[in-house]
Amino acid sequence: MKKTLCIAAATAVFTSCVFADLHDDLDDALESGEMEEAARLASEIVKKTPDDYTANFALALDCEAKEKFKEMAKHLKRCLRFKSGTKTVREITVADLVETGVADFKKRVVQADKIVIRDGTVNWDLPTDKDPVLCTITDPKEIAAFNKMFVFVEKAKKSDWQPSDTGQLCRCEGGPGIDWWKGGEKLAQTALHHGTSLWWDGFTWDFFLTPSSKDALAKWFSAHSIDLKTEKGTNP
Repeated sequence: MKKTLCIAAATAVFTSCVFADLHDDLDDALESGEMEEAARLASEIVKKTPDDYTANFALALDCEAKEKFKEMAKHLKRCLRFKSGTKTVREITVADLVETGVADFKKRVVQADKIVIRDGTVNWDLPTDKDPVLCTITDPKEIAAFNKMFVFVEKAKKSDWQPSDTGQLCRCEGGPGIDWWKGGEKLAQTALHHGTSLWWDGFTWDFFLTPSSKDALAKWFSAHSIDLKTEKGTNP
């Protein structure tokens, strides 16, 4: 009996270690932008724990890239609310998802060797390469300084991310457009939204800028004679 219990305990420990390794590998794949590997690892994890937050979020990103939006919604729904029977184990708010998206965005732009600011909008999933170029940044120090100006608001409640609570009542696609590149690869296609938030085609929500971030960006764009298009439209 004791031998059986020892074997069972050893098996549980081994399984736990393997599962922890899967999570570590998934984190590494997400951090390095290896999305195919991340999706593979996430699929293995959800076979064992269907409501795993990180795995479902990775699969949601993979589905979005492949335009499988129904499956993407399924994985995001699992991210939003975890249950065990009738008891809620963990509830993920919109702010948590935005925070995760911000982390992914930051990991991308820090790799950039070129930033292109263009006279255009975010243009969800559409080419922007023919937009008139307003400014190009290639100096590593200037790129780092530009990236540091993007500091986003931290919110604790879902309601804090609603447009009415942030003063953002317009659904236009914003402008000017800002794209981060590495070599010939576009890392992030974005647009500022009335100088108050950043729209990224790799995520669903606005990333709202802190007051100091908005001021710093306004001064930078003014110094480079680029219109931030801060007048809001009337389309609620």
